[in-house]
Amino acid sequence: MRKRLLTLSLIFFLASCGGGSTSAVTSSSMEPSKETSSAEPSSEAPKTSEESKPEPSSEPEPEPSSEPEPSSESSAGVEGIQLTEPSSLDDFAEYVGADDCGASYEIFVYSFADSDGDGIGDLKGIEQHLDYLQELGIKNIWLTPVHPSSTYHKYNVADYYDIDPAFGTVDDFTSLCNQAKGRGMRIIMDMVFNHSSRANPFFIQAAEDFANDYDGDGSFADLYVFGKTAKEVPNTSARYKTSSGQYIYYECNFDSDMPEFNLDSPSTRALYRDIMQFWIEQGAGGFRFDGVYYFYYAKQRKNMEYVSYLAETAKELKSDIYTIGELMQNSQATLNAMAKAGMNAFNFATSTATATGSAVFASRAKQGFDYAEAVEKAVKGFLNNSEGQLMPSIFLSNHDMDRWVSTFEEDRYSSIANMYLLTPGTPWLYYGEEIMMHGYRATAQTDANRRLPMQWRNNGTSDPARCAPTPGNDYRGEQTEYGALDAIKQEGSVTENYKATLAFRDATPAVRKGIYRSVTPEEAPICAFNITYAGETSYLIHNISSEPVDVVLPVGFGIGTSLGLGESVIQGGKLVIPGYSCVYLTMVN
Repeated sequence: MRKRLLTLSLIFFLASCGGGSTSAVTSSSMEPSKETSSAEPSSEAPKTSEESKPEPSSEPEPEPSSEPEPSSESSAGVEGIQLTEPSSLDDFAEYVGADDCGASYEIFVYSFADSDGDGIGDLKGIEQHLDYLQELGIKNIWLTPVHPSSTYHKYNVADYYDIDPAFGTVDDFTSLCNQAKGRGMRIIMDMVFNHSSRANPFFIQAAEDFANDYDGDGSFADLYVFGKTAKEVPNTSARYKTSSGQYIYYECNFDSDMPEFNLDSPSTRALYRDIMQFWIEQGAGGFRFDGVYYFYYAKQRKNMEYVSYLAETAKELKSDIYTIGELMQNSQATLNAMAKAGMNAFNFATSTATATGSAVFASRAKQGFDYAEAVEKAVKGFLNNSEGQLMPSIFLSNHDMDRWVSTFEEDRYSSIANMYLLTPGTPWLYYGEEIMMHGYRATAQTDANRRLPMQWRNNGTSDPARCAPTPGNDYRGEQTEYGALDAIKQEGSVTENYKATLAFRDATPAVRKGIYRSVTPEEAPICAFNITYAGETSYLIHNISSEPVDVVLPVGFGIGTSLGLGESVIQGGKLVIPGYSCVYLTMVN
């Protein structure tokens, strides 16, 4: 520990002098000193854990089991739906970014795959299942935090330069990155730069330096937000007793074990740069930055300035690095600020966190107008605010949200999946959704229910890679009847549909990188886009009802590819799309 602290002291000294980064020395995870491990929450109690991480603001997330179906009958069987005219192409910047916009997959590491029989997911378990992810069609793999931590979710980091022993070693991480790269995939690390654990040696040393008023060379005192009284600390604070018996206060907006970094300090910036450099050297292909809306606790302008700094720093270290931030806001205008700052962002405005903007809502309402408009706004917002460098990152749910499977039958489920997988940019899957895994909070108030073990084999068969249930979960009932390794080989399964859809997406640059403009009529049971890419036009039309629909065929276009339950056909100048299916139209020579 002393060697690490001395190394970082040098980094901070160089930072204060305008010098560059110095590589940190790897060490094993460090335990907190018993003499400095007491923290007493103030009367303004912080949230109790990462479980209580704020939900996206704006509209509340709908409960999967309680949202009623619309009372009116669907418009299935409608004949001759006329597509609307698209908005002006002049209003959109063209995509010129370097990223290939491949499909991405979130892994909650604790619950994904166990390689050693201890019931806890680990890096070797992920490596052993890379072939499955490659066959599914995944290009990017986001790992939730893997650093040493006292919690199962690992969002309170005790050592930024090591791997939690339950998950493996730094060598295991490097091996995973190399094996993924060999399969055309990259590993995205979760970086928690709002706060660390109180057990982190950086915090322990910083608290001692601040309490003793030491601000000389190599001081850690300004690394966190401290005060000698609670009033000196912004937002939520807690009390801490140093080894010499002195009491100080620190900012902690999520939990008393998550002290907030002082982001205005040059020392903090030097530390972040060094951490990113270290993991890039181990093979990391990108970073996901946690909770960027709370860097400066809901101060949007300062948050975006810091996002820009992180994106620029990461690119200085590795020119093709991928960065994405978690800005838990449902307003598309707010999310567009991430594009202006130069970083990808999860598009909460088209997730199940919104009342009307998601593919799930479109399927329930049996009309695709609102969702198609939301997708167009996302594409336009990211392209125009990034000068064509970035596309949206559309997803439906993640480890902080209820799984969206709800009570959908399989055919309808595949239809919903296709609606978001076939969007431009980088769609993000949450592990297990491809086998219809259930998991939601309901009234339990525990995110553990959303992070249940991945199922690799069908029910009733041996499943040695299956992990133990997440701590604190009270989920009852069957998660799913399917195992991923079995379902991906089963013709007609939801998993096979994911595979086929992602294969089509991977082979069709226009779907990944094209400009999407809605041509969806209001109240119609379809979701339709006009797509422009490389000077050519195509159409993507989803039938979101269970019955066939007839659509007036755009002049000069024919069927390129059919996806879903059945083959679309052209009859008498009309396009007939089977229920819960979609069709990609291309220009006829």
